Amino acid sequence: MNESAHRVVAIAAVVASACVLAPSAALAGCRDNNNANLVNNGGFESGSGTNITGWTVEWGKSVDPYVYLDTTNPHKGVQDLAIGTINAPNDIVQRIKGTSNGTVYTVCFWLYSSPNPSAGVTTFEILWNNVPELSLTNSGPFGYQYLSFNVLAQGNSNDYLRIRERNKQGFYYLDDVAVQECTGCGLGAEAKRQKYKE
Repeated sequence: MNESAHRVVAIAAVVASACVLAPSAALAGCRDNNNANLVNNGGFESGSGTNITGWTVEWGKSVDPYVYLDTTNPHKGVQDLAIGTINAPNDIVQRIKGTSNGTVYTVCFWLYSSPNPSAGVTTFEILWNNVPELSLTNSGPFGYQYLSFNVLAQGNSNDYLRIRERNKQGFYYLDDVAVQECTGCGLGAEAKRQKYKE
């Protein structure tokens, strides 16, 4: 499969909820959502190097030097999270506090893909409470894209946002991660993806 076909597969695999609305340049969280962002350090502006404030990185036996706070490719602000684990997938996890049981929330973020197509399998996955919600495999290169989906909360600090990735000799760049209550939203609407250009 050539690089263009990979890009089509990657774009087709991205699922965003019907809560994705028109762009609003001032928002760092989910589109047209004024509810509180429950993610701690979702813009990755706090911390430096492999010290990623607010997130738990489930390193293997040693710190992975290819998962770090980066200053060369932020979507907004001055830092982003560069993730390019080589040997096996790494998980970056945060417990989301302040959710209410049975309430729908929107998870949204900006993602940039810069793979090495000849270096083997690349994967990027978002899990909510260990259930896969979005997956990319061997995605082609693309600039920052806004991605979102809706989830149902368990509440009582029992909700977890997990990012699992592998990008051998390449990188994903992640920025502006948010989890916000989606007022008036449900999970039954037809899923769709919208692409926004800055």
